[in-house]
Amino acid sequence: MALVILAMIGAGAMNACSQDETYWARQAASDYLNGSYSLALQDIEEYLDMNATDVHGWLFKAEIEVKLKRYRDAVESYDQALSLDDSRAQVWNDRALILAGGLKDYEDALSSFDRALKIDPQDAGIWYNRGLVQESMGDYEASLESLERATMLDSSLASAWYHQGRDLAALGRGEEAIESFNAATEIKPDYASAWDELGLVYASQGDQEQALQCFERATEIEPSNKQFWDHKAQALNALGRGQEAMEAFARAGKGTLQQSPPGS
Repeated sequence: MALVILAMIGAGAMNACSQDETYWARQAASDYLNGSYSLALQDIEEYLDMNATDVHGWLFKAEIEVKLKRYRDAVESYDQALSLDDSRAQVWNDRALILAGGLKDYEDALSSFDRALKIDPQDAGIWYNRGLVQESMGDYEASLESLERATMLDSSLASAWYHQGRDLAALGRGEEAIESFNAATEIKPDYASAWDELGLVYASQGDQEQALQCFERATEIEPSNKQFWDHKAQALNALGRGQEAMEAFARAGKGTLQQSPPGS
């Protein structure tokens, strides 16, 4: 976004800006790129005092405020930008992400996603983000619908298939969840969390052999993940492979095995 400001000034806006405006915009971009976010915020506020109708300036201000974790201020800056131009789907999307991730204001976030999708209903990324927020709210049916739209528009989104699998598993639709997790791992073979979740679904169905294969894959990819080792240990234990289970359980950082297998 800092480069957008510079490009905006350098590509024709220079004539419309005074030297002071140009100075503050360039200074804001420089401080931002140097990681001096508090200074960058002061700079862009000086710029906006002189050029309050610049959409790019407000968007840049929002980005700086996100870096500073001033999420409510960032939303207000997005609102200023949208009051000048409300036709940008990506701005509505970014506003929603801050509302959901920074402020946990899920309802307003969903409204913002809806505005974005009204402008660009073919944007798979926005459908995906909407699905994640709905999943965070525990609305797995609605989340699944959004994520299915995302993968219809872009079937290469491994993370969208992964979250579809999580929703389907939460809804008790195990076979469909397996299909979704398989799709995720086919696209991204090193998707450790997808292998682990796939293993949990197999374990919940009583198929500990298949579950173990998945947990082994997860621990190969992320050998430092203690949760994966815990799941592997419990699958080994369920299969009566006690010594191997104890070794895996030690890798999980725990002293004794739990009696119930993962996913039970």
